[in-house]
Amino acid sequence: MDTVWEVFHGQSLKEIVDQAHQDMPTPYHATHVSVQYLNNEWVVTVLGELDKEE
Repeated sequence: MDTVWEVFHGQSLKEIVDQAHQDMPTPYHATHVSVQYLNNEWVVTVLGELDKEE
């Protein structure tokens, strides 16, 4: 598998984005971030791709 996606949600956008950066599984890195405000909370979806050694 070369990609993963993680979903985070809560009231503080800053805390959710910080959590998303910390919780991205190694050796993946975030390549796309989607932010939505649904039902009075932030929903952040992060798509990560596998780091490729060159």
